[in-house]
Amino acid sequence: MQNDIVLRAMAAVLGPDDAIVKDVEKAMRTDDGLDWLIAKAAFDSLSRAKRQEIADMARWMAEESVRDQRDEPGQRQRR
Repeated sequence: MQNDIVLRAMAAVLGPDDAIVKDVEKAMRTDDGLDWLIAKAAFDSLSRAKRQEIADMARWMAEESVRDQRDEPGQRQRR
């Protein structure tokens, strides 16, 4: 679940067709050590500001997910 949120955050910030997003997605799918090293190197090449933007987006998505799980269907308030 956490990896999925981070991947969605990366896609939201960088774009779904970004090479880094694709590398991380492949590493998650194959769970291969080499793929993870490639994905990590690609992620490390991002600027500190972009990494922070992804972290902020992932945090927001995780908080939304928790809120959605707490709310019962039909009882959700509009924000």
